[in-house]
Parts: sequence; structure tokens; C-alpha cells
Amino acid sequence: MVANVRRGVRATILAALGLALLAPTLGGCDKAADSGVGTLTFALEDGHGGWFRLRIYKAAPGADLSGDVVFDTGCVEALSRTYELTNIPVGEGRSVVFEGFSSAQCDAGARVELGYRGGVTIAQSERPYYHIPIYQDGGVSTLPVDLNLSASVAEPIDFCDAADDCGGGAMVCYDGAKPQYWCVPSCSQDSDCASIHPASTCDAEAGWCMLYSPFPLNLSEPRALGGAGTLASGGVAFVGGVGKLENGRFTRTDNLVEVFDPASGLFATRAAAGVNDWPAALSGFAALGNDRFALVGGVSSLALSWDANSGSLSTAGNSWNDLLRSDLVIVDVANGKAATSSLPRPVAQPLVVALGASKLLVAGGGTGETLAPSRDAWICTVAGDLTVACEAIAPMNAARIGAAGTCVDAACDQVLVVGGAASAPIAELFDATGDVPVFQPLAAEGVQGTIYDPVLCGMSLVAGSSSRGAASSLTGYSLELTADGLVAHADTGGSTLPYGAAVAQGATSCFVAGGLTAGGEISDQVLEAQGGGLDSPGWTLGRARFGAAAARVAGNGPLAGRVLIGGGLTVPDTTEAQVELVRGAEVLTP
Repeated sequence: MVANVRRGVRATILAALGLALLAPTLGGCDKAADSGVGTLTFALEDGHGGWFRLRIYKAAPGADLSGDVVFDTGCVEALSRTYELTNIPVGEGRSVVFEGFSSAQCDAGARVELGYRGGVTIAQSERPYYHIPIYQDGGVSTLPVDLNLSASVAEPIDFCDAADDCGGGAMVCYDGAKPQYWCVPSCSQDSDCASIHPASTCDAEAGWCMLYSPFPLNLSEPRALGGAGTLASGGVAFVGGVGKLENGRFTRTDNLVEVFDPASGLFATRAAAGVNDWPAALSGFAALGNDRFALVGGVSSLALSWDANSGSLSTAGNSWNDLLRSDLVIVDVANGKAATSSLPRPVAQPLVVALGASKLLVAGGGTGETLAPSRDAWICTVAGDLTVACEAIAPMNAARIGAAGTCVDAACDQVLVVGGAASAPIAELFDATGDVPVFQPLAAEGVQGTIYDPVLCGMSLVAGSSSRGAASSLTGYSLELTADGLVAHADTGGSTLPYGAAVAQGATSCFVAGGLTAGGEISDQVLEAQGGGLDSPGWTLGRARFGAAAARVAGNGPLAGRVLIGGGLTVPDTTEAQVELVRGAEVLTP
């Protein structure tokens, strides 16, 4: 029991555990005392530095932390995870910036982490409490998932060694933080936890009230096999995917869209008025710009298991004719609207490329009971009301499912299409520069064998496999279009491509997170792709995953440049068939 309590208390990053004994009181600069001052209590995750500096800004600061500072602690030794700040000028819309340092001088070169929380209110009559998420510089920070709420309302006591010392009732004594002692609420059923938080439930085995989805500090629900993209505000939208496992089948998320807001550092679900249902998995995905995204085709649910003998994913148990959908969903995140139109037929894993703000290329995909690859192609035009009309064009030269595409020119009149075919050509070029759009087969020099479920970072191949559903020994390529066709320059480092990895486009490179590795294992690595090569800077995810989604935070705020990696799937035991959802998001600070 003591071990369970200790783990629980360590997880109380949301809670003001031990304010009386563990919360130093800090003063700071007072620039507006005559207009009223207030108090703020904040909690931190386990940091990496022994000293810190915390500043409160009147509004969100810039990426270089420039802005109007109304409170500054100066350089302080880190002695606790919970602090009380006093003498803060009152106001709304404040932003809190925390910096952790490895030296007592708190100089810029010694910074090891940055914490940020926006939208903070300071008032004279209240003592607000805020959790400050912290992001490790040059590493990956895992956002909180399971929080022990019993510890969050623990009461300090001079001494206890039994529950009776806590006055009876559903309380237990915790002495794992000696010389401090705590009386911690216990539980045996969910109703015992309702007074702490309406969404908390009882972990009967441990005896604690738990919050398993600490939204808005993290995603509100599990998410896998969906898409992600960067918004005009610099935030990140997660769109579609599966969110539940019901009767052995993965089913769609409860919310079509969820957004990370860099101005607040929090997540929010977004309305998608006009759409009540959407495909769960195997959809094509593309960003149209102007905060609009397309989900094309897919399946209503998905059975997915792990084949321990081959070290690969198995889709046995799916009756594809009953599952395939023809939905073409356009989501306008900025305006909270969406609309569903239909392709001429159901399809899974089609190639989808945005040819402009209101035009899509949709090609190939799996059809029929065997999920056979298709050559069909359409140009789809998005109207002002988000409805879509699709016109068939000349088919591709090879039947493809799960192919990748990238625009060759700025106008996107030409699109390089790669992979997803069991036969030649490996690649072809969609060309709309003439009167009639056509697909031209490309001779591919330097590519060996087939490429399934590829992911492109510009003109570089950064993820994929030589076999559907399995990791492979494929290495990365940088692709070059020449007068004679396509030339693939192999990664000189020989890095093996992961399968099912999440890929985010950075300012000058791409970040490739998780996936299946060549050994049939679930990866916890984040690689950096530059010029056709995959480098391993040593970034490690807190939870290994595949089928996640990732996108870069943009804009000019303190969190700009970071990469969000959300959701995904994992295999808890590679000797078993079970595949599970991975909850929560992680943040890479390159």
C-alpha cells in the first residue's frame, strides 16, 4: 500500500499537495501595487534544473520571451513543486513563463526547460491555482495522463502511522514524505470520489480517486490512425481517428476535432457543426489551408491485432464490404463547421493531396471485400458551404492503396505519387499543366522492391515498409525528378524506415515519431529527417507508439517550434495479439 501511495503522490502534478509544508512563498517585482495585488499558487512537474526563474507577463510574450513583465521571481533555488506567489498585480489574460536552469546564475546557456501557461487571472479576492506544464529543452516531455486526486486533497498532519490518526472515515495515513505526514482520502467505489472531481473514478485496488483524462492539460480522449495539422494561429488540430475499443473493434473518436492552443498551453475540443458521424480509420487526410482539413473514405470500425509469429499487424476479422465508407468530410476548424459529401464509391486509404485551398486530388485506395488497390482518380472541388463535387479523371498507371503524394511545384500543378502498388511503376507523376490532367509513369532508379504505406517529407521518403502491416529493412531515400524519371538517393547512414510513424513537418526538416522497427518492436524514438537521411538525436518518447499523429506548433509565442505527437497504438506484449490505444500527447522541443 505504501508503494501505491508513493506512486500516487509522485503523480500529483495537478494538485496543490502539501501547500502548508511544501509551498514556499515568493515575492517579486510589483509594478502596479496601487491598482491591487493578488496571490497565485502554481504546481510544476518534476524538473531537470536545480534553479528556476518565473515571470508573469501582462499578455503572451514572444518566442524570445519579450513582453511586459508584471512579476519576476528572479533566480530561485528549486526546493518544491508547489509555490505560492504574492504581491502580483491583478489582471486577466496573464501569461506565466517558467524557466529551469542547471546553474545558480540562471543564465541563458544553462536553461534546460521551459514551462508555460496562458490565460491566467490574478484577482484580489481569490487564490487561484494553476498547473504549469514544463517542456524539456532538446528532448520530449510527456503530458500528464493519470492523476491521483486523493493526493491532491491530502491534509498535512503532525504525525500519523495509522488511518485512525486521521480522524476516522475514508482516510489513510501516508508517511512516505517524512518528516511530513499526510492524511489522504481513500475510496472503494466511484461515488466516493465525486466530491473531489466529477470525472474522477476509484482505483479500488490502490484505494485512490484517480483522474484518467486530465483534460485540458492533455487530449480529452485517446486518438489513433487520424490526422494532425498546424493552424493559422500556430496551434495544432487533431482530426478524426479511432478513440475506443469496443467488443474487439476500434471505433471512432467522440470528437471529430481537438485543438492545442499555444496561447494558453491547453487543449480544447472544437465543434464541427454539420457532421455527426465520420469514418473511424484508414481515411485519406489532407490540409487545405485556412484551417480546413479533408478526411476521405475509410472504414466505420476496425479490427486490428498483433501477429506474434510474423511481428506484424493483422486485420483479420474485418468484412471490408460492410465497413468501407465513401464519406468526404471537410472540416473548417476556425468556424466550427463541417460537411460530408460522397465519393462515387467507398474506399479506404486513398491518396489525398490538396491542389489548392478548394481543390483535392483523390486517387487509388482499397475497394471491395479484399480491399483491392484501385487506379481510379478524381479531382474534387470544395464549395463555400464545404460540400464537395468530384469529377473522374484518367486513372493512374498502377493500382495503389496507401500511396503518398507531394507537390512538385509551388502551384501544385504536378504531384509526385509514390508507393502503394504491388507492380510497376513504383512512382508516377500527376500532371495538370495541360488541358487534361494525366498520370505519367516514372522509371525509378535506385528503389528496390515495393513500398507500402510510405510517408514523404517533401521529396524524402521517411517512413514505410516493403510489406503491408509490417516493419521492414527499407532505408530512407531522397527523391529527385529528372528528365529520365525518378532517381532515389539512399540514406548513406542506412537508417531503417519505421512503419506507421507519425511525421511532422518542421521549419527545415521533418520529425518522425514512433512506428514499428525492423525487429518487429514498437519504437519510442523520434528521428529527424533531413535530405533523405534519418538521424537519431537521442529523443525518446515516454510511451512507445505507432499510428499516432504529429504536427508542429507555429506562430511567434513561447511554444513555437515545438512538435506535438498525439495518441497512437501500442502492443503491450509482442507475444500476444492485443493492440491498445495510447492515451495522451507528448511534446518535442528540438
